[in-house]
Amino acid sequence: MENILEIASLDVRFEQPQGQLRALRGIDLEVKKGEVLCIVGESGCGKSVLCKTIADVLCKEGIEHAGTITYGGIDLLAMPEKKRRRLCAKDMALVLQDPHTALDPRMKIGRQLDEVLKKYEKKLSRKERTQKLIEMLEQVEIDHPSQRMEQYPYMLSGGMKQRIVIAQALLKRPRILLADEPTAALDPSVSKVVLDLLKKINTSHHITIILVVHDLAAAYHYAHRVAVMYAGKVVEYGTKEDVFETPLHPYTKALLRSLPGLNKANRRLETIEGSAPLIYEDIRYDAFACRNKEADPRDFVEQASMSQFTKTHFAAVRRGNEDV
Repeated sequence: MENILEIASLDVRFEQPQGQLRALRGIDLEVKKGEVLCIVGESGCGKSVLCKTIADVLCKEGIEHAGTITYGGIDLLAMPEKKRRRLCAKDMALVLQDPHTALDPRMKIGRQLDEVLKKYEKKLSRKERTQKLIEMLEQVEIDHPSQRMEQYPYMLSGGMKQRIVIAQALLKRPRILLADEPTAALDPSVSKVVLDLLKKINTSHHITIILVVHDLAAAYHYAHRVAVMYAGKVVEYGTKEDVFETPLHPYTKALLRSLPGLNKANRRLETIEGSAPLIYEDIRYDAFACRNKEADPRDFVEQASMSQFTKTHFAAVRRGNEDV
C-alpha cells in the first residue's frame, strides 16, 4: 500500500518568554493510503499539534518549523503559504475535540453546512445543494435531516453535533480526515457510535483517517496502524498487532500495563525510570543542535533531566545511528 503522507524529522517550536517550547521533536511517520492510523499518548505529548501542523491550521506567529511533510510528492512546508493553505483546505479536513465550540451558535445547521458546499461545489443550484446536504446528513446517521437543518446547535445533543461536524468535513470530499479526539466530550455509548461512523466512512469513502484517541481499546479495534507519542516524539509505530502484542519501547509497555482490569485493583500505576526532557530550550542555543552529530546533548537538554532512553538515543545519534 502506497504512502499518502510522509513526515520526516518534523520539529515544531513555540516562542515563549521562557525560551522555545519544543512541541514536536523529530517526528518520523508514514501514513498509508486508505488506512486508519491511530495516534495515542498522554495529554500534552503533541498529538493535537501534530494534527494541526499537518492540516496547516496553526497560527504562524511565533512558531518555527523544521523537517518535511510530504503529500503527493510535494513538501508542504516548502510551499508558499497561500498555495499550501489552498491545498490543505481542499484535500484535508480536521475534526476537533469539542463539537460544542466547532459550530457557530448563531447560525442554523443547514446554513453552516451550505457555506462549505457553496465553496467547493460552486456549480450546484440551491435546490441541488439542499438535496446534497440532506444526503450527507443521512450518511452520518442524522435522523430527520430536513428538520435538523432548520435547528440551531444548542438544540442538538453532543453526539449529534459531532456527526454534524463530521458531515461538514466530508462535504469537501477530503483525501485525509484528521480527527483529534472526536469523542473527548462524549459519553462512552455515543463515542462508540461516532467511532463506528468514522470506520464506516473509511471503508465506504476510502478516506485516509488519522485518529487521535486516549482509549487504547478503541485504537486496537479501529486502527490499521498505531503510533505512540511521548514528549513530542513518536516512540513506537507499526501495525496494531505489533504495537499491542510485542511493544518495544518502555513507555508503550507501561501504557499497556496501566490498562484497568478486575485483577489490578490493588496494583500501583506503572511508571518508567528517569524524567521527561525539558520542554523549554534556552534561545541562546541552536534549536537544531540535536541533528548535529558533534553537538553535546547538554547544549540543548540538561543532562540531569534526560531519561535513560533519551540518553541512549542521543548517544546513538552521535554515533551516526539515526534509526534508534
